[in-house]
Amino acid sequence: MNLNSILVLQNKIDLVKEVQAKEQYQQIIDFLKNTNAEGAPIIQISAMLKYNMEVICEYIIRKIPVPLRDFTSKPRLI
Repeated sequence: MNLNSILVLQNKIDLVKEVQAKEQYQQIIDFLKNTNAEGAPIIQISAMLKYNMEVICEYIIRKIPVPLRDFTSKPRLI
């Protein structure tokens, strides 16, 4: 797969203390080193509390390009 636009979400941020969230954030950065996702934005969220959901939507709208579509070819599953 050719993945060029990657967004990393650090979920359940509401369940941990700030210090632990920062440690986990650094662990995510270390985990992503030497991968296609290295340097990808990491957004801390709480899906339950809807914290930073607007940030995710804004990023998707502004930064992830809409793929070109060929409506004349047969559909295919990826």
